[in-house]
Amino acid sequence: MAQIRGYIAASLDGLIADADHGVGWLDDFDGADFGYERFISDIGCVVMGRKSFDFVDAYDGGWPYPGKEVVLVTHREVANLPPQSRLWSGEDIRSLIDDLRRFEGGDVWVVGGSDLLHQFRQAGGLDTLEIFTMPVLLGRGVPLWLPAKQKETATLVETVAMDLGVVRSVYRF
Repeated sequence: MAQIRGYIAASLDGLIADADHGVGWLDDFDGADFGYERFISDIGCVVMGRKSFDFVDAYDGGWPYPGKEVVLVTHREVANLPPQSRLWSGEDIRSLIDDLRRFEGGDVWVVGGSDLLHQFRQAGGLDTLEIFTMPVLLGRGVPLWLPAKQKETATLVETVAMDLGVVRSVYRF
């Protein structure tokens, strides 16, 4: 059974993008090793929402997930789907989670986007989350988490201080 995982950077004040929905504030951390190669080697399927897809698709370095199955969660048409991709536009995220649990090609990564992470977490479909807390205060922007409907508890599995003042925390839900 595939594990459904999150892996994301957030500012010290809990934001994943600035007020303009940009992530240029992460440029100061380029070149540091935060374990991405280790993480992505376990991933066989990438799930993302439309905003994350449009952002990643516009990336100058080309498609960053070659060889990975991609599930794009959207209700809108997409003209430029990468190879090994499919659209999912169902109303009940639980059916997608059930489908992803049966994936046999590695773990599943819910890529960025607080809305999709929120939906997965609320439906019990997020097993672990690696949060890289960057020592930056943005003040305004896109929050990592949308408000929860009820109290939820995560278990802290690991915390590691990394280069450049970054803290990696792994939570299990």
